Amino acid sequence: MLNENQIFWKNLERIREQMLLSHTDFAASMGMRSADYMASKLKEKFLSVDAVYELGEKMNFHFSDLLTSDFVLNYDPNDKRPLGNRYNSATFSHTRALINILNYVELTKGTRAKINLLRKFQLSEEFIKQENNKANYLLITDVTKYLTTQLGFTQKDFLAIGRRMPFLSHSAVLKSKLSEHKAATEILECFIYECTTLFDTNCTYRISHMNSDEAVVEVVPNKHVVDALRLNMIDFGNEEVCLTKMGNISSTMYFRYGRNARVKKISSIHQGSESNKYLFELSPFKKVDAIPDAASSAGIFYHNIRMPHGDDLIH
Repeated sequence: MLNENQIFWKNLERIREQMLLSHTDFAASMGMRSADYMASKLKEKFLSVDAVYELGEKMNFHFSDLLTSDFVLNYDPNDKRPLGNRYNSATFSHTRALINILNYVELTKGTRAKINLLRKFQLSEEFIKQENNKANYLLITDVTKYLTTQLGFTQKDFLAIGRRMPFLSHSAVLKSKLSEHKAATEILECFIYECTTLFDTNCTYRISHMNSDEAVVEVVPNKHVVDALRLNMIDFGNEEVCLTKMGNISSTMYFRYGRNARVKKISSIHQGSESNKYLFELSPFKKVDAIPDAASSAGIFYHNIRMPHGDDLIH
């Protein structure tokens, strides 16, 4: 088994070959003298943090990846695709979801954490900032899992990411559609059947049950997406993405009432079900809808009613 020094130099050599550089030019790209570089290479000695960091800056990868045996650099001088092979097929997702995640990371963990996340997945800011650029669902699931394992994100973080939907760039379109309806049941129906395709083409959303107090929202992965990614249904997505979807659905009511709905997951494809099902509470909004001119009274009303403790999302 290779030790860390050997893995480090094996990865460096792979990078040099992919860049089509001589040892001298490769050393220069890290701000090093060729002689110093070759001496370190011969002894398989770690290079300075500054040298490796400079290389990571130029090639857009996280320097800690050089110590992992499965590191693959997404760089080909003849390939103009912005993503690595894992994320370049079955590209049914837009980068707007990643923009939201990155903004939340920067807001809660700082700019350096966002930059490190970009480098970890070898993503350029130029590519990410175009919200209609395409990637596949695996990029979202890999990024969200990384946020859990490396940045310590909790369930509340992913719910909060989903709840940011009313404040994103495409929210004006959603607000325009949803504001045409007055009752909470109508707003939820409009969102599920007319709006979800605006931001998620990987899944189909439907309402399997609804009355004036509650609704059951069902999210089913689209078979052509699952097949294109060569996944089993049970392996599609992850708990983090599921929580983000719960946040999205919860925020539906924010457009009219200025607050989120309570949502609880009642089944999951990761536990063998054919779909994810969420219980959506409508009863608090029924009280508001009973007030004349509820739209203008909603804010005042919510300052005077007592909501159940912890009226965010429940899981």
